[in-house]
Amino acid sequence: MGNLYIWFASVTERRDFVLQLLEIPELAEQNGTTKKEREKLEDLALHLDLLDAGKTKSPYYNLHKRYYNARISRYERQTFTQPWDLPVVFMKGLRQLYTQNSYAFRPGKWLVLQFRATKEAAKLYRWVVHQIPKERIGHSIPLPKSYFARKNVEWAKELFAPNHPIKLATLQKMYTRLLRAKVEAPELFKGKTVYLWEQLAFAFNYYGQIKQAEKCLRIQAGLQPKESDAFLNLGVLLAEGGFYAEAIAAYREGLRRTPHCEYLNYNLAQLATFLGREDLAQTAINQAILANPSRGLNLFAKGELCLEKKQYEAAAQYFRQAFALSEDENWRTLRIDCLRNLGLAYLKLDELDQAKETLTQAIALDPDCASSYRLLGECYRELGEEWLARLNLRKAQQLAN
Repeated sequence: MGNLYIWFASVTERRDFVLQLLEIPELAEQNGTTKKEREKLEDLALHLDLLDAGKTKSPYYNLHKRYYNARISRYERQTFTQPWDLPVVFMKGLRQLYTQNSYAFRPGKWLVLQFRATKEAAKLYRWVVHQIPKERIGHSIPLPKSYFARKNVEWAKELFAPNHPIKLATLQKMYTRLLRAKVEAPELFKGKTVYLWEQLAFAFNYYGQIKQAEKCLRIQAGLQPKESDAFLNLGVLLAEGGFYAEAIAAYREGLRRTPHCEYLNYNLAQLATFLGREDLAQTAINQAILANPSRGLNLFAKGELCLEKKQYEAAAQYFRQAFALSEDENWRTLRIDCLRNLGLAYLKLDELDQAKETLTQAIALDPDCASSYRLLGECYRELGEEWLARLNLRKAQQLAN
């Protein structure tokens, strides 16, 4: 006979049933309890605690293997006589008895019984099935909603794994299923799983479904109440789609959560600069610098704003600082941009020797930069070195073409 799986709502309910199953009388320590009786209580508690500890901890797990061919020694028969003792439980008709917290994806405080092929076992089996309603046995227990929610989340992860475009109709189905999973089991969207909504947003944006992408990112934002990742991506997608006012609103919404987020402030400053909103750009980049004064990219953006406002001394200072903070090879492009813009600032300040040195350094880092050759040509012209000026301006024209 196979295992019989019985569902219980609590450990207490399950333990009460075990006491009935093994015909263990109610025992409780009272005034005048003898040492022997106290030891008996402790032994019972130990057996029940081990049973509750799980499958392999149970003293009754694989009980039939302990008594090979159903042979129990005379010593054990005479020594272990309590209803919870192993030989007594075996003779009662049980091959094994243990507990577990889940069965076939159904959570609960399960009791697992396996019966011997004896008359006593058959009698015990009939008693058990008479005591327990069918809807609490094995697969009769309905699967929890969280099971289907987990399956939908796993399905979505599998679809995203190959990292290639997914059909729009499938994306719509994913959105519906993940939304249902979020309602039924919001605890599933913890850690990295929450970024399924970000992936879904990017996938919708691939098809130009910006409004659907925004829905996904706002769901992500709701699941991350103390973070602004979703608003950062929302601002980028809206700006790329030409929805500039909405993008600014998204960045500001994110900044209400994380006022000192340098990334939100930097993106807002870049967008404001593009739109010619200098005051907004200055405020945003100042906040980004305050949030992370050691990030060269923020200082570079501040330098660009100063260039546009013809504040060349300030611009040169910010470009120097940004260059000094971008020594890592990963920031090579930023270093080149810093040198080129710094050279321009020096030209505007009529500091020609410094301009020449800086632009030469920029060309050494990027020999194919037409802008650097053009600025260096202008610098040589100001220095009165016409031949070098024409040489560099011609090079700039060749690269530009």
